[in-house]
Amino acid sequence: TRLEDKQDMLVVSREPKEEEEEEEDIHCTEELTAFLRARKHCVAHKFLSSLK
Repeated sequence: TRLEDKQDMLVVSREPKEEEEEEEDIHCTEELTAFLRARKHCVAHKFLSSLK
């Protein structure tokens, strides 16, 4: 029973870490998307003027 309790503790302790990593991945994706949009906004006028 003690071994089973320790195994349960290990499984339970892993779950929040996986959720935290998933939240971190989502946050990083949002940050990257925001950066790319800002970059696109900053260079759009230069790019469009070069097409004319």
